[in-house]
Amino acid sequence: SYIGFYANKAVRGIGRVVKTITADLVDGRVQVHAIQPQGQITEKDACRIKEAIRTCKHWDLSKGCKFHLVDSFHETEFKKISKWGMRGFRYFNLKDLLGVSELPGPDEIALKLSQKTWE
Repeated sequence: SYIGFYANKAVRGIGRVVKTITADLVDGRVQVHAIQPQGQITEKDACRIKEAIRTCKHWDLSKGCKFHLVDSFHETEFKKISKWGMRGFRYFNLKDLLGVSELPGPDEIALKLSQKTWE
């Protein structure tokens, strides 16, 4: 239920995913194909998707993309200590990684990840 973004051999931010929307941008309107969990797309959701599509410089996000909407990103520095950069996706079990039975809030997760490394 969390997603992180990676740059320069570290996860730099983490956020709790509140909604995943599969959508296309057609004639300036967000055309929704699926929403998880089930529900409605809000005007704020549509604006966030349009802004992501507009500001992305390297890929065309207007067709066939999933947009993972988070409540907010929390800064962290979860460093990768092995050689080379990361290839593809990487999944972590946060409960195991942090040694907890229940996950704390996202700000505390980010703080604790800053004290860990991975290969």
